Amino acid sequence: MAVKRKVYDEAIAARSPADMVGAFAVDHMSSLCPAMVLDDRDKARRIGLKGQRFFTEAINHWYTGGPPPRTDTDDEANDEVLRRRGEKLVAYLSEEKIEIGTEATGLFNPNHAYGTVADAIDYVGRLADAGADEVMFLMQMGTVPQAAILESITNIGQKVIPQFR
Repeated sequence: MAVKRKVYDEAIAARSPADMVGAFAVDHMSSLCPAMVLDDRDKARRIGLKGQRFFTEAINHWYTGGPPPRTDTDDEANDEVLRRRGEKLVAYLSEEKIEIGTEATGLFNPNHAYGTVADAIDYVGRLADAGADEVMFLMQMGTVPQAAILESITNIGQKVIPQFR
């Protein structure tokens, strides 16, 4: 986020009226934050990582013709699968001499706001410290049960957001 914020701020500062489409530039940095905020940290990580893996597999399937996303990954180390796939992507991009940024690798980062309220507060605080003006929570990732999403929304609304007002 800090790198993206720096690039964004430099672009805003260097703009001219001719560069703008609207009447004014929007100087606002938003961060997408995959989240699963439950009372049980291990359960939150399990559900969040499984959903994130499904999300990446669905993108791969629908955009590049890869295999269909799986829903039977409960007994697998989904965080390790995500890490390995991210490393494979980095290796491919390096081999092809393509610049590597989080816009390509972020989908495979298993370190998001998956955990307890305290974990989410810490994670969102780091995003804010890095320059995020807004955080958009992403929970509806394929395999994530509705009850877990509702508990996360409740925890975020009642316990996380008030820490940043």
